[in-house]
This record gives sequence, structure tokens and C-alpha cells, in this order.
Amino acid sequence: MAGHSLIVTRVPSLLGGPMLRFLTRLILGLAVIAACFGGWYVVYRDAQAKAQAAPKNKTAEVLAVETVIVQVASIGSRIELVGSLTPLAQVVVRPRVGGYVRSLSVDLGDAVEEGAEIARLDDDSQSEAVALAEATLDVAKAQLQAQATERELSEKTLARQKNLAKSGAGTPQDLEQSQAALEIAQARVELERAKVAQANADLLRAKLDMEELRLVSPIKGVVADRMIDVGNLAAPDAPLLRIVDLSTVRTTVHVIERDYRLMRGGLEAEVRVDAYPNVVFQGKVSRVAPVLDEVTRTADVRIDIPNPDRLLKPGMYTRVSLRSGTEREGLVIPVAALLDGQRPSVMIVEGTPALAQRRMIEIGATEGDLVEVTQGLVAGDQVVTLGNRLITPGQAVVVIGRKELAAGH
Repeated sequence: MAGHSLIVTRVPSLLGGPMLRFLTRLILGLAVIAACFGGWYVVYRDAQAKAQAAPKNKTAEVLAVETVIVQVASIGSRIELVGSLTPLAQVVVRPRVGGYVRSLSVDLGDAVEEGAEIARLDDDSQSEAVALAEATLDVAKAQLQAQATERELSEKTLARQKNLAKSGAGTPQDLEQSQAALEIAQARVELERAKVAQANADLLRAKLDMEELRLVSPIKGVVADRMIDVGNLAAPDAPLLRIVDLSTVRTTVHVIERDYRLMRGGLEAEVRVDAYPNVVFQGKVSRVAPVLDEVTRTADVRIDIPNPDRLLKPGMYTRVSLRSGTEREGLVIPVAALLDGQRPSVMIVEGTPALAQRRMIEIGATEGDLVEVTQGLVAGDQVVTLGNRLITPGQAVVVIGRKELAAGH
């Protein structure tokens, strides 16, 4: 057009440059994702088809088990208590006199015999005392002998004066003097005899004091404590050694008022300690307290346990199971038949073919390796004892061993 100028503006393309490259990558990514999803779907459908084609009911594996027949048996009433072991006999060796410890014949844990020397105190000064007492006794005996000789002379003099008096040659005064001299000599003999007796007593006391420095064990046992060393000064009545007899140990339990009426001497007790968890020690009630404690309302019951192998040590914590001596009838099964869980349960075998089923039960007293069943089972039920932890409810089983509990266990 005449008189007009044409203005041309250049607009950049939106599909060119970086934007085009971005869209291209996006489309390729979506295509790859779609291809992967398609491949997965094909595999999933194939696996689903195979699973649907497989047999739905697979025959359960048949397991072999051992069972026991539930039966009525006698059950003894038991009382479970705790206590602590103490030695049946023990003694603390103390000197009656003081002195330095010259020797110790035993140490901690050593076995000692009754009457055996276990320690000796310094006896030098006491040896001197014994020697002095012996010398004093010798002097007293010599003086007694001298006085006895003088008495014999006085007796002869008196006899001679009597003869003279009969013949008229002696005077009454001489006879009286001879009689008095004999009496004096006799008194001196008695005095010297008393001195000899006193010297004997002093010597015996010195020897006894000497013997007190030799300490012996009054019982047979082992050294449980040693409170002094060689060279220490032992004061009179100060403890030196403690000796315990471990051939029999004792545990004292506290029985509540409700069970006190069942206690009597001779009741059998089973004792267990943590040091030997699989060992049951047999004991018997030796003493029952005649009164109950007013605060705790319990009575002390002492149980003596033979300990020939010295396995039980004083101070061990004990768990005691006391048989009250009264028995009753009840259903029992082996403890091995019980399954772990919040509630006691067992596996039983019933039906034809034999199937295993889980049965919840209630249990009562335990008697050795048997446990009382108060609810959940009846006499004649088959309870699985071996294999009960390998089977599941409803599983087919075959019984390869079956036994009955004998009366009286």
C-alpha cells in the first residue's frame, strides 16, 4: 500500500528448542512404563492361572506320636515353701586364756576330726609355770617325808618313856613331853601332806592351763571361717575358728496357720537348690514349733537333709515341697504332656482315623513327674506325651506307643 510501511514481527516457535526435547523424553518414559506394566501383567496372569490349576487340598503329613491314657490315681497334698540351709551342728573355737598364736594346723575348707589339734598358742610362760609347780610339789613331798621321819622318832621316844614309866625309872613329866612331841609331829605331817595336795592341785591347774593353749576341735566337720592368723594375739574368749558339720544340713521353713495342722515329725520333704536344678534332695521334718509367731502367724518347721556327698552348703536358698501325708483321688497326666501357653493345654488323639486336637485344661497339684487335671479331661482320654509340640490341631497321627499310669504312680 502506498503511503504505508509493512512491519513484520518474528514470533519464536513454542515447539522448538528445549521444550521439544522435554516433551520427547516424557513421551518415551511413559512408553517404557507402559511396556513394563504390560509385561508384569502377563506374568501375573500366568501365575494366577497356575495357582488356580493346582490342587487346593493337599494331604496333611501323618506324624507318629506316643500317648498315655488318662487315669484316676492317688495324689498326695503338697505344700510349697522356701527356706535357707544351715548346718545341723557348728561350733566357734575360742581360747579360755590369752596368748599369741604359735601355729594353725588347719585352714579354710579343711576337714577336721573330733579331738584333733587345730591351733596352739604360745606356751613358753606356761611351761615355766608347770616347771615351777612341779618343783614346788617336789619340795612339799620332801618336807612331808622329813616330818614323817620326825613323827616316827617321836613315836619311838613315847614308847620308850612308857616302858620306863612302867619300870618306875621314868617320870610322868617325861612321858607327857613325849606324848606332846608326838602330837606335834603328827600335826606337822598333816600340814605337809596338805602342802603336797596343794602343790598337786597347782601343778594340775598349770597343766590344764598348758592344755588350754592347745586348741582342739570338739566336733567332726570342716573349717567354715578363720578369724586369726599365726602371730596374732588371741584374747580370752575371742573367736578363732568356726567349724561346721555338713554330714546333715537343716532348712527351716515357715508354715502358715492354715497348713500348721498338717505338720508333724517324720513328714517327707523334697528339697531343691539353684546350684543343682536337676537334683532332688530328700529330707524329713525333725521339729515343729509348738507355737505360732504372733506377728507373722507362722510356725517354724525344721527339716533335716542327709548330705553324704557334701553337695548342700549352709546359706543356700531352698525350695521345699512337703507332703502332708493326706492323699486323695484325681485325674493325672505326665508333666511332659503340658504345652506352653497362657493357659495349660494338651494334645489329645480321638476319632477314626486318629486326629490330634488341642484341649484346654485346668491343673491342680503336682506329684513328682505327674500333674493333676481338675478340668478338661476325663478318664480314658489319650493324651500325647511325645510329639505333642510337632503336631497341629486336626492333623492325622498314628499312635506308636500307648501306656497307662499305674495306680499309686
